[in-house]
Parts: sequence; C-alpha cells; structure tokens
Amino acid sequence: MAGGLAAQKTDYLFRHITKANGLVNNSVKAILQDKQGYLWIGTQTGLQRYDGKRFKTYLADVRNTDALQSDWVSALYEDSRQRLWIGTSVSGAAILNRNTGKFHNFNRTLQPGNKKINGIWQFLEDKQGGIWVAAYNGFYKFDEATQQLKSVDSLLHMNSKAMPSSIAMDGAGDLWFCSTGGVKKLELKSGKLIDRENNPNELSIFKIDKAASTITFDDHGNAWLSTGYDRYLYRYSLRKNELYAYTFDKPGFRGTNSILQKEYLGTAFYTGNRQLFLPLFSRGIAAYNYAADSFAIINVANNSPYGLHLDTTSFSSMVIKEDTEKNIWIGTDEGINITNLENPPFTDYGVRQSGKTALPAAEVSELLETTDGDIYVSYYSANGGIKRLDKNLQFKKDYRYRSGSPDDAVYNQLWALFRQQDGTIWAPSQGGTILQISPNEEVSMLADTALFGSINQIQLDEDKNTWIAHESKGLMKIEAGNHIITRFKNFKDADPDLRKRVLCFLLDKENIWVGTAYAGLQLFDKKSGTFTQSFITDEKNHRSISNNTITGVIAYNDDTLIVATQSGINIFNKRTKVFTNISSKDGLPNNLTQAVVLDDKKNLWAAFAGGLCKIDLKTLRITNYDENDGIINNQFNHRFLKLSDGRLAIGASKGFLVFDPAKVTREVVSPTVTITGFKVFGKPVIIDSFISNRTPLELSYTDNSFEIEFSSLQFNASSRTKYFYQLEGIDKEWVMANEDGTVNYNKLPAGDYTFRVKSANREGIFSKDITAFSIHIIPPFYQRLWFLLLIALLAVVCLYTFMKWREKNIKALESGKTKLQQLTAEKYKTQFESEQISSFFSNSLLNKNDVDDVLWDVAKNLISKLGFVDCMIYLWNADKTILLQKAGYGPKGSIEELENRHFDVVPGQGIVGAVALSGKALIIPDTTKDARYRIDDAQRLSEICVPIKYNEELLGIIDCEHHELNFFTSQHLQLLTTISTLIAGKIKSIEAEQRLRHQRAELADINQQLAEVQLAALRSQMNPHFIFNALNSIKKFVIANEPENAEKYLGKFSKLIRSILDNSQRGMVTVEKELQLLKLYLDLEQLRFGTKLQYHIEVDEAITVHDIQIPSMIVQPFVENAMLHGIMHKEDGGKVWIRFVNHEDWLEIVIEDNGVGRKRSASYKSENGEAHHSVGIAIATKRLQALRKSENTPAGIQIIDLEDAAGEGSGTKVIISIPVN
Repeated sequence: MAGGLAAQKTDYLFRHITKANGLVNNSVKAILQDKQGYLWIGTQTGLQRYDGKRFKTYLADVRNTDALQSDWVSALYEDSRQRLWIGTSVSGAAILNRNTGKFHNFNRTLQPGNKKINGIWQFLEDKQGGIWVAAYNGFYKFDEATQQLKSVDSLLHMNSKAMPSSIAMDGAGDLWFCSTGGVKKLELKSGKLIDRENNPNELSIFKIDKAASTITFDDHGNAWLSTGYDRYLYRYSLRKNELYAYTFDKPGFRGTNSILQKEYLGTAFYTGNRQLFLPLFSRGIAAYNYAADSFAIINVANNSPYGLHLDTTSFSSMVIKEDTEKNIWIGTDEGINITNLENPPFTDYGVRQSGKTALPAAEVSELLETTDGDIYVSYYSANGGIKRLDKNLQFKKDYRYRSGSPDDAVYNQLWALFRQQDGTIWAPSQGGTILQISPNEEVSMLADTALFGSINQIQLDEDKNTWIAHESKGLMKIEAGNHIITRFKNFKDADPDLRKRVLCFLLDKENIWVGTAYAGLQLFDKKSGTFTQSFITDEKNHRSISNNTITGVIAYNDDTLIVATQSGINIFNKRTKVFTNISSKDGLPNNLTQAVVLDDKKNLWAAFAGGLCKIDLKTLRITNYDENDGIINNQFNHRFLKLSDGRLAIGASKGFLVFDPAKVTREVVSPTVTITGFKVFGKPVIIDSFISNRTPLELSYTDNSFEIEFSSLQFNASSRTKYFYQLEGIDKEWVMANEDGTVNYNKLPAGDYTFRVKSANREGIFSKDITAFSIHIIPPFYQRLWFLLLIALLAVVCLYTFMKWREKNIKALESGKTKLQQLTAEKYKTQFESEQISSFFSNSLLNKNDVDDVLWDVAKNLISKLGFVDCMIYLWNADKTILLQKAGYGPKGSIEELENRHFDVVPGQGIVGAVALSGKALIIPDTTKDARYRIDDAQRLSEICVPIKYNEELLGIIDCEHHELNFFTSQHLQLLTTISTLIAGKIKSIEAEQRLRHQRAELADINQQLAEVQLAALRSQMNPHFIFNALNSIKKFVIANEPENAEKYLGKFSKLIRSILDNSQRGMVTVEKELQLLKLYLDLEQLRFGTKLQYHIEVDEAITVHDIQIPSMIVQPFVENAMLHGIMHKEDGGKVWIRFVNHEDWLEIVIEDNGVGRKRSASYKSENGEAHHSVGIAIATKRLQALRKSENTPAGIQIIDLEDAAGEGSGTKVIISIPVN
C-alpha cells in the first residue's frame, strides 16, 4: 500500500552545526555518542570529537601507521569494552585508543590468508559481546584471540554476487543481515539461518525480491525494511507475519505510479519516545503516525534558520542518531541538524505554522479571553483585523471592518482589545476610530471625535467607569450611564509643552497609577480628578525610578508595585516611596522592558525587545529564555494576557507566544564536568588515562604553562551552563570561567597542584560532583632532595678541607706577618720619598720661563736627588726628524760640551731611538746584552729611557745611564715618568706663553698698519675724482630736466657716503652691511655708465648674512679695482660677478670681471704716466690671518689673471678667504 500522509507534528525547531561552527566538512556520514558523553562525527574529510564547545579533529596520514588511513569516515561504533570502532570507505576498519590517540588499523596488521577490507558500512555488537561488521566486500566478525576480522560469508551462505549493506539485532538477540540478495536472519543460540532459500515458516519478509538496504525494529513488534534506492519501505509485523509497503512521491509527482518519481529512502530510525523517522533524500524526513498508519513530512527548509537543512540534489545519505538528552542529530550533506522531540515549553503562533488555518506572521497588539474560553487576537498590521480562536488556539473566525474604502486598511490596524460589560469588544485602530464586535458578532465602527487617536489600554473600574490610556490626550474617563468623556492631562511636575502620552495604568481603589511617556509614574486621585504625585528620575538619587517612560504597572501586593520602564524593572514600595532597580547588569536580556505579569506562583515574567525572562522575586534570581527554548519570535512590545487556565500569552512582531509557566520546569542538577583537553604551550597532551586512573600528570619544570579545556558534555542549547574552577595552591577562591570553557596558567613553580571544576545551570543549581585531577610539576634537578643532600655533603667536605687548610695557613701567615709588616713599612717609605721628590721637582720648575732653564734644572736635580751619575735630555729639532741633546749632567755638563760633542739620535737608532718610535719607557738592566745600546762618551752597564709626552705627542726623551748592572728599578721608572709629565706640561706652558706674546706684538703691528690702510682706503673711496664724476652725473640729470634720476642718484650717493663713513669706523661688519655698501656703489656706477656695466651678486643660502661678520670694507676696494682697471678700458663695457660661498669655518668671496686684465690695465697706466704701489693687499692678508683659530683654516687673498684661448687677458678673479665663527 502507498503511505498516506496524516496530521503529525512537523514543526520541529532545528539548530545547525556546519563548517562555520567548526565541522571539518559539511558532508556527515556517521554520528555516535560514546558512554562518556562525547559526540563523534564522521565526515568525508576526517573524524571529529565534539564536546558541545570544541571540536577535536583526527585526519588521515598514510605515512603514519598509528593514524587514520582514510579521511572518509563511514561508520562509528562503541562496544561494551568502550573500544571506539571507526569504519572508512577506503581503508577498512580501525580502533581508536582514546588514552593514547593512536589508531589500530586492521588492514595494516593482516595475518596471512585474511582479506583486506576496503570499506565499512556498519559495526554491531551482539548480546554475547561479538563484534560484527558489514563491509563493502562481505560480512565479518572480530576474532578476539587473533585480533583479526574474519569473513562469515560462508556461515551466512552469501551469494558471491550479493553486496552487503547492514546488520541489525532484534529484541531476542538474533542478527538480521541486509544485502542486495535480500534479508537473512541468524539465530545466535541455535545457529539457525533463515533467508529467501531457507524459509520453512513462509515468513513474508524473506520473500521480498528487492535489495534490502537496512532494517529497524520498534517496540510495536514491527521490523522496518528499507530498500534504499529501490524506493520501497516495508513494515513487517513479526507477530502477524504481515507485510505492508510504503512509497513516497517526489515533490510535484503526487499520485505517480512511476518508481523513478518516488523518493530515495534512508535507514528508518526509532527514537526513545517511540517515534519513527524515515529519511527522504530529496524532501526531508517522514514521521510515522502509528494510530493512523500514515506519515507526515518534515519538509526541507534550507532558507529558514530554524528549518531542516538538506542537500536535495545529492541523494547521498542521511544519518539519524539520538543522544542522552533526547536530542535528535541528523547528519546530511549540509552539516548537522539538531532538534528535540519533546514539545518546547514555549509555542509560537504565526512563525512556524502552515496550512489553511495558519495564523499570520504579523504583529499582534493584544489578546483577550472571553468567558466562553475563546481568545481574540488583534493585529497591528494593515487590514490585520481580529482572529477568534478556541481555548486550544485553533482558528474559528476572522473579524474585519469592511466598508469598501481604502481606509479600511488602517481601520483594521488595531492597537488594543477591550470587552465591555455587555460583551461588546472594542479595538482602537490606527485610523483613530474604534472597531466594535457586538455580542451577535456584527462588526461596526465607532468614530467619536473625543476619542480620536491611538489608544493603548482600556479598562473598567469597580464603578463601571471606563478608563482609557490615550496616546496623545492623556488619561480619559467615560462615565458609566451618561457616557460623558473627560480628559485628564495636567501631569504633575511635567513639561506643559510635552505631549500627554499615557502608555498604561493600574486601577488601585480610589487611585490610578498612570504610566506615561517621558513624565514618569503619576498618581491620579479619582475623587479630585487630579494628578497628586509624580515619580521621575533623579540622577542623584539611586532610589528613584530608573526611567521616565513607563511601559507597564502591576501590583505584587498591597504595598508593592512592579513598574516596567525603558531602563529595566523597578520594584516600588508604596509606603517608603523607594524604587529598587533590576537591569541588564543584574542579568536581564536588556533594559527595554515591554511588559510584566505575575504567574500563579507569584513569579514575575518580563518581556523585552529581544527576550523573555522569569524573576523569582524572593531571591531575585533571573532566568532568561530565548530562541533555544523555542522562542523564535522574541521581539515583544505589548502586554501579557493571563489565561484562565494559568497560561500566559503575549503579542510579538510576528505572531504571539503562549506558554504555561508551570510547565517551564526548573532544570535538574547540572551534570558533572568533563575535562576535555589539556595543552602545554599550545601542544595537546592526552590526559584521559591520568583522569580515569586518578594518577597525577607529571610535567617538566619547563612545561609549566598550560591550558585546560572542560565541558559538561551537554548538547541541549537551552542549558547555558556556567563553569567554576580552582587550582589548589594558586586560586584561593572559585573562579568563574569564560564561556568557551578554558583556563590558562602560566609559569607555575614546581610542585603539586589539584585542578577542580564544577558547573551550574541557568537556575543556579550546581553539579553534585566536582571533577578533579592532579598535576605534578617536576622541579629542576637543583631543587630535588638528592641534589640538595649531595650539595650538603659537598659543603661538609669543603668545610672540613677548608678548616684543615686554614689551620695550616694560619701558621704560615703568622710566620710571614713580620715580613709583611717590614715590606709594608718599606713600601710606605718608598712612596713617601717618591712624593717628596715629585713635589721638589714640581716646585723647582714653578718659576722657570725658558725651556732650556727647565731642562738644565731637571738634569741637575736628577743627579742630586736620585743619585744618578749621567743624565741627558733630548728634544726634537725644528722639523721633528732628529732628537738633539738639549741638557745634561755628567761628562757633558755644559752647553759648550754639548755643542762640541754632538750625539744626535734618529728615531729607531739606539735605545733612545727605540723609545722615540714606540713611545714606551725602557729599563735596560745590562747594556752589554742589548744590541741597540750606543756608546756616547763612555760605556755604562745599565740604562733607563723615558719618553716626554704631552697628550700622546712625543716632545723628547730623558735618558739616564749608570756604571752598575741592574741599577735602575721600577721606582726609578715611576719617578721619571712623573718628572717627564711635569717637563712636558711645563714646555707646553712656556710655548703657549711665548706664542701669545708673539701674537700680541704682531697684532699691535697689524692694527697700526691697518689704521694707516683704513685712512688710505677712506681717502681712496672718497677719491675726489669719483666724487667729481658722481656730482657731474647728478648735474647732467638736472640739466637734462630728469629730476627723478637726479633725486635717485643723489639719494644713493648720500647713502653710499654714509655707509663708507660708518663701516670705516668699525673693525668688523656683518655680511648684510657689506652687501648693502656693494649694491649702493654698483648701482651708482651703473647709473653713470648705463648698460656698459652689469653686475651679479650671489649669496650662498647657508650664509646667515645678519649674523656672520667679516672685516669692514674688505670687498669694495677689489670691486672698485674691477671697475676702474678692468671694465672701464673696454669700449663695449663688461660685467662683474660677486659670489659669497659658505664653508665649515670660513667664508669664500669671489670677485670676477671680464675686463681687459691686469697686464693691459698696467700698460694703460704706464702710458698715462700713472704709477701705483699698494701695500693694502699684504696688510689685508695679515688682517685675515689674524682671524684664524686654526692653522688649517684658509685666510688670505688670491688674485688670478684670466686669459682667453689666444693667451690675451680676459679679466681678473680675486678670491678672499675669511675665517668666521
């Protein structure tokens, strides 16, 4: 028979795990939950272990015999010995040792005669502990003795052409084998085999002529046989021996008879709550209804975040498994789908429904329950209207106002619901009117201008007066009986310009608590008709209300109100006027509270723009609920409705939510935590055996930084487990872990530690057991007991040896004490004598102002004070090529003797020459043995030679000889070194004084000559001939009636005269002043000569003209010479170039002209009878040289005659080098 489709729950809520969440591949082929609680997942590209937070991945490595040999994992199984069996599609079977992380690959350990297995379909353990394997190339059984997989095809009388597919075990413990050759049953106790050829009882299941793919047994006495790609599902009644066939049409082929248009079928799965699911590879999952003998389809919904995700084009596979929490895991080519078969406590109406009676996924503004138990639902959407449902929330009727006008859309967009005493239902609309449903179900429109606008809440008081929360007109009252409408809008302490928005209210005997927008909580007195108190936010008072926009007010008891605001929930004590705020920092989903209600147990339920929570008002414990609990549509913005049976309902943005608080049960104790991973410096360490055997994990002292991972191995997303850990010895208190369930410890000292971890569920209930394991960090060898004992022993031995050595040496020290005292006294005596001699020589040279006097004084005193017999002092000659004898004492004790008997030394010649080359002193104890020794006036046997140096510059040599061997000592060397230093300093001091006297005399001479030259230069610069020409030019401009040129010329002329007079009085002027003088002079000459004269002045950018100073009037005379003696003699005129060039510590000024040159100019002068002999250049040169601070700095004047290619004069170049600071 064809499987009919009947009403069956299909709106399951699915979560998903894909590559985005850590899967190594979305194509999932096998799923298993082991006894410890881990989920194992086999994919096309690897094996993974999942703990609810992290994946641990095992990948194939064919070069490693201890690793997987193929990434395509097709089967997973854990037997009673907790061995984890892995089947692959290429390399056969393997067992994973979870304590070591190593795989035992059976194809790598084949014994002779055994077949290699290529691919695995399934593993199964029978009731006797035997492991059976369905492989691509046959059925096998594991031999525990040989640890080999041995073929059982002969036992099962397998046809050589039949291809195995699966194994199943029934309730009696008998095994059923499926293959392309049909079904076989092996009775393990008797060994009897029943199949198509051996079927004595004519059982119909063995008569099926199609290939058998898989078989599943349920608790109803049925065997479900899938033929897979033959597209048939058979239900076989084991009791009745009856066979029923089912097929499923592909989408778009309903009622087809073509087998090609039927669905491919997977393995039927029977769940723990006695439901049967059948994979349909291109459509979804078929759920069997046992009562109706029909199937309902859970259709694929790839575009829905909560739908079943499946690749409908691959027809590859679909694997279904159930974990211990009753979660159903469905592996497909789109990853893993997870759902829970138990009905969630929260039910959404509108989002997940389909069919003719489905409610719209539109915003619901309010729900209303009538006395007959029916429920009315108003929709805040265009033309939404009102839906009437029965108490089971099944649709009954739709109400809308229909006038035929386009405005009907807003007239049916409703804000709230209210039922009058006579049974008439009011529904304020977006259009400002009120939709009404009469008791006889007639729909009409109330358009009262006094009520026009949006209405948030309507309620009757005890006097049958109707109170209205109006969006813009404040609090309104409709009198019972006369129906007079009164507005109350004078909020207390409110801005008068503020719109009078009332969002909610609470009737409280003679008062009304009014929740406003922006004006806080107002207390209204019904008798006086006034607002008597206001409660608004006070930032300085933390006991004030948290926000001025009130979205809900309910009474907890006579003294306490619950106030919902846009900044959380406030508990208000009416007697003390104190508010206690509960906000997101206390655990609320967020602070935008939209509605509050109390359930039958006085628990507070609060709805938010994005969540729902329950608050135990006794303990203030908050429990949040969201999409993981079945709340898909969690955007709430309207009031709760408490139904007569205790259920709660609330409108949301896409429908409404209904739940029974009593069935939102308190969660059970949180499960024990499992330590899932351990990493040392990021490298994984397998610790399973240490935890299971309760043995400490030992780490080297260098491996003292590690990370611990843990999980409660829960896969129900609603658990929201929190973890707390403590490492004894480090953490004094329990520490809350991160959400990822990891903790890191770095650089721990050596020692013993115990890591403990526990969990708590969202209700705050802790796990009964605490998971713990020990860690021992091995100290370095130098901290271990054996090493410390060895060190102690060595210390004792060393101490004993030291004591014996000390005893021996004390005697030696006592005997040498007297000698040491003598040596010390001798040392102090020698030091005192040395200091006296040094002081004597220093005082002796104090008043000496001549080098020769110094040298003769030293030579004399060396003999008298040190007991030397022959001393000679050498100094360099003028060019520092020869050392000359300058003073002596002994045979050459006078200047005449030194001059008569010259004994000069060239560097490198003799002992004196050797010291001159090396710059280091020498003591020659025996001159007869030193080939460098030279005889001067007589042979002597010992010699000491010390260089006279000043700042490493060799000035001379002190050379002393003695007729005794080994006469000179290190003390003599020390004294002579000190004396040579004194001599060098004194010589340099005398030379500096002499140089200073010379420079002062030379400077006085220069200044005298400079004064003369300046007077001559002044006279030259104010040459009457130049003045005459200048005045003549002015006269010419006046006669030619050119007053502007005359005035311009005269002005420049006067400035030039002032500059010359001013500069001539100064020794130094700035470059800027000199440039001003030059330009004035050249401008005057250019005015006189016109285009015949051109000039160009160039100044280096690095020159700061207002800071650098040069001698006054040093440049102008040479420019004038270029004009008078160079350019003036050229008929076509010429040009003068003046360049100022900057150098590190000097300034270069170049004056160049293209005149006739000095030779031709001199010939013109001789023809005219002129003669000129200038000493100015020589004086100027001395003046410039006097400015030098270093002899290496250029200073002076250089004149260069320029010639053309023919050798004729083409001008003159003058280079002035001026030292500057």
